[in-house]
Amino acid sequence: SNGTSTPLCNSVSFTVPSITFVSGGLPTSTWDAASSPYVVTGSVSVDNGASLAIDGGVEVRFRSGTGLKVGRGSVDVNGVLGSEVLWTSLSDSVGEWGGVYYASTSDDGVGSDWSSAIIENAGESIWGTSALVTCNSTTEPLLNECILRNCSGVGLYAQSSRPSLVLCSIEVTSGSALYASSGGFTAPQLAYIAS
Repeated sequence: SNGTSTPLCNSVSFTVPSITFVSGGLPTSTWDAASSPYVVTGSVSVDNGASLAIDGGVEVRFRSGTGLKVGRGSVDVNGVLGSEVLWTSLSDSVGEWGGVYYASTSDDGVGSDWSSAIIENAGESIWGTSALVTCNSTTEPLLNECILRNCSGVGLYAQSSRPSLVLCSIEVTSGSALYASSGGFTAPQLAYIAS
């Protein structure tokens, strides 16, 4: 030919999904679906009066050796059926992250309400327990229409605590769905437990 080239196309467009990396102490903030997934690269904490609100449809993915610790702060998970908030491991493997830990200060004038959340694939012992959710000397959180599943250990561990569950499903393949040591659970309507 004459030495000129004809481009195969004039433009290429594609969408790169948003990824938000988080670690350390969190300020008061809202996590929204547009910035999802949130990838936890180092354990995160909500403390010192901070509040974290999480909108429906958000995914929170944890690297191995990380988890969420709630002290004197509040976590409000605002999922709805069909647009749940997913808490899982980065690799989608069981036992790959430390789960959610509620410290003894988590009910000092603050509270946490979780609605339509799926908490899965935790069980790595970074808080001294192998559980999806660990509560230590607290009445928090309130779990409403949540699914706890796929863990290597306990679904919900209560040490001198009394967390609340309403219409929740807890499914573990090994270990116990619920475990209480010097505590218990407020569960007026527990939907399903299997272990």
